[in-house]
Amino acid sequence: MALRPVGWRGRAAHVPAIGFFIALSLAFSYPLCRHLPDGLLGVAAGDNVASAWNFWWAHQALWSDASPIWTPALFAPLGTSLVLHTASWIPAYPTVLLLPGAGVVTQYNLAVLATIFLNGICAYAAALILARDRLAAALAGVVFAGAPFLMMRLNGHLNVLSAWGLPLLIVALDALHRRPTLRAAVAVGTIVGALGYLDYYYLVFGLLLGGGDVLLRCSRITLVRSALTPRRRRVATALVAMLIIVVAAILYIASTGGGELRLGGVHVSFHHTFNARVATGVLFAALLLVWAWPTIEIRRSDLHGPPLHLFALALGVAALLLAPLIMAGTQLWLEGDYASQAYHWRSAPSGIDVGSLLLGNPLHPWWGGAVSAVYDSFGINRAESAAWLGGVPLALLGVAWVRYRHVDDVRRWLWIAAFFTLWALGPYLMVLGANSGVMLPQTLLRFVPVLSNARIPGRAFVVSLLAVALLAAMVVATLRKGRRGWMLGTGAIVLTLIDYLPAPYPVLRLDTPPIYERFEGLPAGAVLDVPLGVRDGFGARGRLNHRVLFYQTIHGRPIFGGFVARLSPRVKAAYAHDPVLRRLLQLSSDATDALPETAGGRRAGAVSSLACAARYVVLDRKRATLEMERFLNEAFLLRRLADDGARRLYLVERVRAVRCSQSDTPG
Repeated sequence: MALRPVGWRGRAAHVPAIGFFIALSLAFSYPLCRHLPDGLLGVAAGDNVASAWNFWWAHQALWSDASPIWTPALFAPLGTSLVLHTASWIPAYPTVLLLPGAGVVTQYNLAVLATIFLNGICAYAAALILARDRLAAALAGVVFAGAPFLMMRLNGHLNVLSAWGLPLLIVALDALHRRPTLRAAVAVGTIVGALGYLDYYYLVFGLLLGGGDVLLRCSRITLVRSALTPRRRRVATALVAMLIIVVAAILYIASTGGGELRLGGVHVSFHHTFNARVATGVLFAALLLVWAWPTIEIRRSDLHGPPLHLFALALGVAALLLAPLIMAGTQLWLEGDYASQAYHWRSAPSGIDVGSLLLGNPLHPWWGGAVSAVYDSFGINRAESAAWLGGVPLALLGVAWVRYRHVDDVRRWLWIAAFFTLWALGPYLMVLGANSGVMLPQTLLRFVPVLSNARIPGRAFVVSLLAVALLAAMVVATLRKGRRGWMLGTGAIVLTLIDYLPAPYPVLRLDTPPIYERFEGLPAGAVLDVPLGVRDGFGARGRLNHRVLFYQTIHGRPIFGGFVARLSPRVKAAYAHDPVLRRLLQLSSDATDALPETAGGRRAGAVSSLACAARYVVLDRKRATLEMERFLNEAFLLRRLADDGARRLYLVERVRAVRCSQSDTPG
């Protein structure tokens, strides 16, 4: 039994699908369509405003000769690279080109709606090739575009939401296999290159997905269990004995609180069960391996793949498109500005929680509140660890495994689903918020170049979602060949829509404080917003009010502090050791000891400061403390320009706290 691919002949037949996914994008993002020019989805200002800022910078890069991969607008006066930032180049730049006169908020919101639509229609296109059934393909689009795992991203993670390049890559690869031409190879390479401008994670996932798809098309991989030999039986018996001892130790520590031992000159403390649980997982995995001793059989498929030179061409096209990012990233690394997270065995980001596969949709308008309460009670991160697939997709996945795993296409996507789900589980198996201690293969990926930069393992679940969506479509297409097959397809779509339906999202209304209109006509110069905050994906210092990123799109001047996904260690160090900015960050922080002051930090006459570049100060009187105001008056000679009650705008006439050279001060 095989499911043969078909093309998009008769494009008019797909108009209902296009309309359907437009409606889905509006319904599943509601009430975004009512607040296109004046609001962002989200409870508070945060990643949503930071994502909208990307569209403002895209406008600067397109119309003001600014660089797309470096900006002087943040972290004044140093600026920052955007190579490692979640800049969402592809959603941002086409939107700004098409709608140059629209406001930043409107551009961003329309890009969000377009992204949901593209997720659905691209998954529909990929499923149509495999299932040859429009209704089944529509189900795949719903599963991929409407799944809570992606809908969680509407509050600001446009880069993660922009997953449509993955199913589009499958469409292009299928075209390359069916008609191995230069044009098809260029299309594959173009899509791979585009993935790098959507999100770094999707570039990594796309390369592995494409490689796996090609490998599994051209070969048949099976695991064969070996007969148990007497030697392996003895080893298995020893492993069972060791397991019993370790489990007994876990029970002892859990019931008594553990203790301490001195073995010779070595002091051993055992008050927690984590290490013993890790040992249990390792021993159990070893036992399974010894018991089954599987061998991997790889047999060449009857299908002949495209010539190797076409794959080389595709990779060459992708490398050419990614060359600006590759060269800029290499320069960052050579200059010591490459930012990466330091990992330890137990502190790496966790993956999806397997318990969330059974807990339900936390976004649902009817039962989402109860589900969210369960998530909170177990400490499950809804954004990165919630992996609800839905009842219908889970059931169809089970049918695919039980009844159709011998079908080539089904088997291929089961392998892909298994691989990426294992990756998404993270370094340790998480069960209802608890670290089981069972170590998983992703623990080792942090040591693999390129893969280690995809530091949040749960995001690999996006590819698992795509695999489940395509498997569901293939199963429904096969099952609904009877007289009333349309009922099965329609019922599956309706039930999945009901399951996935999100409650209306909260909307953050963005106003324009009158104080920022006062900047019009003033000389150029950097703006110091107080309180001050510096934030990236690894942490924050001070207290960043993300609204200042939106206000920057109004006054258009460089600001001190800000947010990027990964900030250069050099910039962090410069702010942390600056005699003025360090103190402002400390005063702005909720934790009084966040940035301990060094000797001479406030001494007048210090050598210099980055603050010498400040031309204006905006004081947020609702968030600033009296101590902040006192320090500002000590550090700067200020002249008040405007006061709207909530904020004050000052002109910096002189920096008192340090000696500023002529080159340090604004011109």
